[in-house]
Amino acid sequence: MGRLRRSLAGEHPRAERLGAVRALAFVGAVLLGVLTIYCFWLLLSVGAFWVVRLEFIVELFEGVYQAGR
Repeated sequence: MGRLRRSLAGEHPRAERLGAVRALAFVGAVLLGVLTIYCFWLLLSVGAFWVVRLEFIVELFEGVYQAGR
């Protein structure tokens, strides 16, 4: 947390001054990524009611997660 505070204050020697807009954009992008993964997992869980074997759903999610990684 100290490094972020120094960067925000412009005191870190190698870092550019981190603007509030860039910090909020980063937080927004992370939140949208988490929301996307949550929605995909929710879609797979709802689809599990029509699929008999649930382990196929978990394998599918793991495969998509690893591909995105």
